[in-house]
Amino acid sequence: MVKTLEQEGAQVRYLKKSGLDAWQKAIGYQQEQAQWVEKQNKEGVEKAGEVMQKVANILDETMR
Repeated sequence: MVKTLEQEGAQVRYLKKSGLDAWQKAIGYQQEQAQWVEKQNKEGVEKAGEVMQKVANILDETMR
């Protein structure tokens, strides 16, 4: 996927652990995920938390 992006002209940067940690803290994506789950639960969507946990696990694996 990254190779395709680069071939299409995208600039791809690879972050070191410290840079990744700073980026994650700055954007607050985990708070956004929690708010999304809460909203879905209020709307009657079942297992939103389980789905988001799977997404979080995938993100954690790919960001290593």
